[in-house]
Amino acid sequence: APGESEAVEIDLAGRQFYWEFRYPDGSVTYDTLIVPVNRTIDLTVTAPDHDVIHAWWIPALGGKIDAIPGNANHTWFRADRTGVYEGNCTEFCGLQHNAMAMEVRVVDAAQWDADRDELAGDGKAQFDAACAKCHNAEGPQLIGPTLRGNALLADREALAQLVRNGRNKMPAVGRGWSDEQVATLFEYVEQFAEAGDGS
Repeated sequence: APGESEAVEIDLAGRQFYWEFRYPDGSVTYDTLIVPVNRTIDLTVTAPDHDVIHAWWIPALGGKIDAIPGNANHTWFRADRTGVYEGNCTEFCGLQHNAMAMEVRVVDAAQWDADRDELAGDGKAQFDAACAKCHNAEGPQLIGPTLRGNALLADREALAQLVRNGRNKMPAVGRGWSDEQVATLFEYVEQFAEAGDGS
């Protein structure tokens, strides 16, 4: 079929403390890259200007490559079987460096669009990647405060300001995020704005 021999071009950004993948159709996933089997995947690897150096490495799919703020590096891979391939950031990038795990999910071409679209619209996956490494929704406090009962989570504009600009020691985890990305996160986290039942 036309297009099956063409490389799939994906932009990969290392961010404190997650991986952001932008696909040719504009969709975005976090920490999990979904690709079709038996296709060359061309990665443009970078980090935002305001971030730090990260390093992408999925051992089963090739060598390491740095994600350097303001610079674009390029690499490629081609997986010849479906499955999940795991890796970690290999450049010390700050307090939560060890939380920067990544995976490549290689799927049949027929399910690539559906799997990518499902994950791209998943607010929980976005929260787990960009927020949950420092904040519990409920339970004991991690690096940042526990979020249950935080009224800010019920205010879309306040949430947008927080993730795009950061506050105090919190980095701007969503700097440059589109309104759609903020909306996906908001639709998931607004459930935590209500105080718990005390149990």
